[in-house]
Amino acid sequence: INDMFAPSFSRQPKDYKLLIFDSYEKLVFSSNSPQKQWDGKINGVITQGTYQWNVVYKDNDGSIVKKSGQV
Repeated sequence: INDMFAPSFSRQPKDYKLLIFDSYEKLVFSSNSPQKQWDGKINGVITQGTYQWNVVYKDNDGSIVKKSGQV
């Protein structure tokens, strides 16, 4: 079981933005810092389910990278 969620990187990304949505496409978490991870809580309560995550950042050469998945 994972206690926290955030994408991992081999190098520090720039202009980072992580968004996590519930199954109704409601935003439940956002972060501008790779060090800030989601603890799986919504309004202080752990809620089971599948969540969509989207991350956008600039890599070291300045290219914009977009990734997504489910957690």
